[in-house]
Amino acid sequence: MYDFTLPYTGNAAIGLNVVPTLYCPSGPLPTRYLDPNANVANNVTTHYYGVMGPGDLTDNAPNVVNGQTFIYRVGEGANNSAWSGHGMLSQYRDSPGSISTRRFVRFSDVTDGLTNTLMLAERSVFMPNGYQFNHDYRSWIRGNNGGSGATKNVTYPINSTFYNGSSNFNHISFGSNHTGGCNFTLGDGSVRFINQNIDLAIYKAAASMDCGEVAPLN
Repeated sequence: MYDFTLPYTGNAAIGLNVVPTLYCPSGPLPTRYLDPNANVANNVTTHYYGVMGPGDLTDNAPNVVNGQTFIYRVGEGANNSAWSGHGMLSQYRDSPGSISTRRFVRFSDVTDGLTNTLMLAERSVFMPNGYQFNHDYRSWIRGNNGGSGATKNVTYPINSTFYNGSSNFNHISFGSNHTGGCNFTLGDGSVRFINQNIDLAIYKAAASMDCGEVAPLN
């Protein structure tokens, strides 16, 4: 039913549908936090997102793993539309001059290994006081259009960071109402629970598909 020749705003009627597999039973109901955009008013939201890769507020961001420094490319790092250049489900652009220009990801491009790379993640949290009206959630029909309704960067620890209402939408944390962490799907399709106290450098490295970090999640 989704018409891919139209922008997401042209598919607003599809976004009214609740798809049960897009929601965690321990999270808020899909109708709890609706999309704030008037073009998709009353569209339900989702609890599962693509992992864009390791994020940061600046491009060429360093990450030290086991004494070795790795450099990550990040587009528009300090803005709502920030995106990583190293994730399995990151941004694509036709326009030249971007780190995501003509960026296609094939299984063979995941040189760090499908079993070692985060691909999907859970975000099924209730908004704490002070954040209820910042609209962390978006319709499940949205892709990466400016601030992404379908993907997030791994920039901050699990369960730590919410939307500030102005500049960090693609950096808000993955998280859940499960005790101590949330669920992730890796590139090979396996699912595992990751503790929210995981070392941030290891966590970012696991979101990278092609930088050669040795960063086991165990």
